[in-house]
Amino acid sequence: MRAVDLSGQPVPMHGRALDAWPDGSVRWMLCELLVSATSTSEPLAFLTTDAPVATFTPVRVETTAGGLRLDTGRLQLELGPGLPFPFGRVTGAEQPVLDSSGSGLTVDTGATAQRIDIAQVEVRSSSAVRAEVLVRGVARDGAGCPLEIESRLECFAESATVRVHITLRNPRPAM
Repeated sequence: MRAVDLSGQPVPMHGRALDAWPDGSVRWMLCELLVSATSTSEPLAFLTTDAPVATFTPVRVETTAGGLRLDTGRLQLELGPGLPFPFGRVTGAEQPVLDSSGSGLTVDTGATAQRIDIAQVEVRSSSAVRAEVLVRGVARDGAGCPLEIESRLECFAESATVRVHITLRNPRPAM
């Protein structure tokens, strides 16, 4: 299966079978495409079996000691315990693009401000066009109450854009 844009040019795509018929043929397929949206009133791409393979720089995820390194071709993230939450170290073309000593998430409780560091990193999914990483951090106030923080980072091939979903959770009931 391949994808093409409206002009017939190949579009970077990754397909994954989610379910199969008893004969082994694909019943449901998840297709991840990298397309440029210029209009919402017409289709952005078409699936076909008769198109050349798109050439692009795939997303690379590499496990490191205690963390991971993610490279989209335009953006590199280093994520691991003790680094600033949620991005760790960020480089583009191997040059720092974010000051990790002065960036990251801080939780302000009114009485104190706590910087959050990465506690754990987990790859949720990874394909040539997209990677999703779960980053966990914990903040503790002066009374020892933990605030659990979870971030889901989605990175895309040949893009410096990161989609970020952050969840804050108080594991203790109200008093």
